[in-house]
Amino acid sequence: TGDVKLVSVYRDTYLNLGNDTYNKCNAAYAKGGPEQAINMLNMNLDLDITDFAAVGFKGVIDVVDAVGGVWIDVDSAELEHINNYQISIAENLKTTYTPITTTGYQKVDGLQATAYCRIRQVGNDFQRTERQREVLQAILNEAKDIDVKTLTKLATDVFGDFYTSVDLDEIVICNCCKDCCLLYKGYQEGELSLIHTRSSYVPSMLDETKCVGCNLCGKYCPTEATYYDKEKKKLIFVYDKCIGCGQCVSQCHFDVRKMVPDLRDVFVKAKKKG
Repeated sequence: TGDVKLVSVYRDTYLNLGNDTYNKCNAAYAKGGPEQAINMLNMNLDLDITDFAAVGFKGVIDVVDAVGGVWIDVDSAELEHINNYQISIAENLKTTYTPITTTGYQKVDGLQATAYCRIRQVGNDFQRTERQREVLQAILNEAKDIDVKTLTKLATDVFGDFYTSVDLDEIVICNCCKDCCLLYKGYQEGELSLIHTRSSYVPSMLDETKCVGCNLCGKYCPTEATYYDKEKKKLIFVYDKCIGCGQCVSQCHFDVRKMVPDLRDVFVKAKKKG
């Protein structure tokens, strides 16, 4: 249906851990990592999970801070404990924290949101996981108002905080663009030896000294027309391979390049292989 549903599996649920032994379900990850946790969920819930993402305190903090904080509703019972959890997390990560002093609907930072997720003394595991889902939904709400370029940089910056089976490229590259772009598909599927496009715009250098060698331009260029050469320590651009898609410019976070009109007005003809 295309719908995404956010659900929690309660940690004390007594399940087959995926190896014909029974225990609390959170023991699966502790004993066999993500592979056993996935096996457990697939076996007991008749699912077909193939990928995973695991994140710790720092990852949640960094993501919330990256989107500018999130809005949550803190009641009086939660207020009593949220700062205690902040102290614990701050000591663990060797950082500082800002106490929450009032109840009500308010914008909180990453450490505050993470502490809110951890509260166990208010309600039971149903309420605790509800708070976790509330924070995840709040992150999504903030992300909806952020432009694609900023979201790409955000994903790149926090990716190191995650343990996942998914590559960064799979997260930040728009699959609908790949599916819709016949030029991209033709090149990737080997049907075209050259890409058919009027090269009316090409990337031009603004300030190469800003380049940090991240090679995001190379990762996102569908035709390998541009990349960062680590040995030569310089940006490479192969004009004849460029299709003018602008991915190298849009993915660069340091304004190294911009798209400019191509005065040569060259056609790169499409040619079927064989």
